[in-house]
Amino acid sequence: MQPAKIVPIQKTMSPVTVGRAYGSIAHEWDRMYVDKRAAAENRWLFNWLRRSGYLEGDVLEVACGTGLLLDCAKVDPSKYLGTDISEAMVNAAAMKHPQHVFRVMDMHDLKLPDECVDNVLCLFAGFSYVADPMAVAHELWRVLRPGGRFVVMPYAQRTKQTNAYEVIFKGEPLIRYFHTNNLLRSIFSEFHDVQIRGLSYRLDRLPQWLPQWCFNLMCSWEMALRRGEDCYFNIVTGEK
Repeated sequence: MQPAKIVPIQKTMSPVTVGRAYGSIAHEWDRMYVDKRAAAENRWLFNWLRRSGYLEGDVLEVACGTGLLLDCAKVDPSKYLGTDISEAMVNAAAMKHPQHVFRVMDMHDLKLPDECVDNVLCLFAGFSYVADPMAVAHELWRVLRPGGRFVVMPYAQRTKQTNAYEVIFKGEPLIRYFHTNNLLRSIFSEFHDVQIRGLSYRLDRLPQWLPQWCFNLMCSWEMALRRGEDCYFNIVTGEK
């Protein structure tokens, strides 16, 4: 896989563009993140989601991609709905997990009734490609029942010189937005008990020749430190 070309950008992007760009790589998505860092992140994240109760009750996953959550964790099929803007991603997820329900849906405008789910998940940077994060945050608030919770994982703002990049992969453009912790708290101001913690501070700098247990240990140690904006991902949580 050739690396993406990244250049600073100052423009917006429609959800249709996001769906087309992700659709162009859906057939190889599962092979793109199989290194030791990804394995350590997945191990920690999905264990934490399970322990924290985010996989219980009615679960809505937005930007579900090809179904990584269900690859790594058990979620009751009768309690799960996965949505993504990319039809190709949704089709790939449905092929792997035929007992679960998936729909093509724009997270800016979820075609769901008010207060219909207990937990909303948006994992591994799907939130970083939305043009109107305030609108998305309001949609998450709208569909959650009182007392419901969310987990959103945007890219953290490691690069301080710009708030967005254009990422070109296989000729398809994507705009990747970065949000500071203060901005994230503003975006999710409708919720209470908003918490932000970082994932992968130095994990992605470990050489691949190290054994997997070193990556697992580093990931657990980093999460205990709860670092912030200088990490690769932020994990934002809150309650309605």
